[in-house]
Amino acid sequence: LAYPSVRFRLYNNDALMLETSLKADLKIRAADIFGRDFVKDIIPVEAGDSFLKIHGFIAKPETAYSTTKGLFIYVNNRWIRDRGINHAIVNGYRSVLASSALGGSGGGKYPFVVLFIDIAPQHVDVNVHPTKCEVRFKNPKDIYQVMKNSIEATLAPSYASFGKSFNPPLIPPLVKGGEGEGGLSSRGGIDGNWGEGVKENTARYEASPPSHARGFEISSQPSQQVEFPETTFDGKALFFEELEVIGQLWSEYLLCQREDEFYVVDQHAAAERVAFEKLKKDYYISRHVNGQMLLLPQRVEVSLQGRDAMEGSLPVLTNLGFDIEPFGNNTFIIRSVPDMLSGMDCRGLIQDLIDELVSTEMSFRIEDKLDNILMRIACHSVIRGKRPLSSGEAKALLKGLAQADFAGNCPHGRPVIKAISRFEIEKMFKRR
Repeated sequence: LAYPSVRFRLYNNDALMLETSLKADLKIRAADIFGRDFVKDIIPVEAGDSFLKIHGFIAKPETAYSTTKGLFIYVNNRWIRDRGINHAIVNGYRSVLASSALGGSGGGKYPFVVLFIDIAPQHVDVNVHPTKCEVRFKNPKDIYQVMKNSIEATLAPSYASFGKSFNPPLIPPLVKGGEGEGGLSSRGGIDGNWGEGVKENTARYEASPPSHARGFEISSQPSQQVEFPETTFDGKALFFEELEVIGQLWSEYLLCQREDEFYVVDQHAAAERVAFEKLKKDYYISRHVNGQMLLLPQRVEVSLQGRDAMEGSLPVLTNLGFDIEPFGNNTFIIRSVPDMLSGMDCRGLIQDLIDELVSTEMSFRIEDKLDNILMRIACHSVIRGKRPLSSGEAKALLKGLAQADFAGNCPHGRPVIKAISRFEIEKMFKRR
């Protein structure tokens, strides 16, 4: 990966296992190693200045692993391991991917990235590890901040980068990645027709008048996640405005169409993204979320460990719109909740928040958990399970997506909207 212009051949017992392309660029070299499907779904990253430059590719949130085996980091073309950089990377993904590296509870996920850091030699010490796989930066916080910001900025306009879903590439065990072990692959490369794996698909389909039929089934054929045109934010807003809602499936999914594409929108994931972005905006601008007093206060009992976590977090929870008071022993009284939770039983949410706080390691402050807490509040505040939506509610939901960053995924990384082309549907019915 560090030297794509050099051809490599790997033999095992005289059998050719891997042969890379000659004089390739980084994208083609990634295809050689990880397969042609990988390069269709990676997003280029480039950031920095004369002091520091970061470049390479990152994958969409769906391509994630339970370990750091998909993190390929190079400093001045030398492969390295660095926990701080790992944390900066998952921090950049935090709005679209839940990760245990951020102190989250449950099974955390780590993204797939191939990133190069170019920095003046005097700003990095490479002699801190016997195998040279670790380095020490002169100003590590600056490096981490640029890394996080560049990834976050690349992912924010998700309408420009999220394409077809695919299975995460196997990481050949001979390739150095993160601290986890890769899967076994009989051949890491691709065949000689590598050009077919990296060229852009320019196929276009004949336009036809939109159909308003409602009584159809969704095929089990593979679909693709929406790939919005690479335009400005106004382009994304225009896309959602042009979506025509033609029905609802199982009271859980909106069915839409636009030109020669058929779209399925997950109501819960969409509403969760909209609510999460609104909460973040309200909190990070004013450092406060408006609360609503409850007509009847709610009482919640917690464990001894949960009581300690709750008492230490009350000031932050107050800023998030809660008014919670100790009520003796391990009991707390909820007197007010964020506006978007008014009229709801919030005891289950409080228990979830306590679980989140209790799972926090000592190295994490409550402030480091804010996004996870906001995710839980957003999840509890929106459509859950089956719910028929009126035409006005459906349009309002799409309008909210048009105004939200990371609209292609919910805060936990699940896709919000997927598309099936007219061409795919016609192939299902043997019209092509």
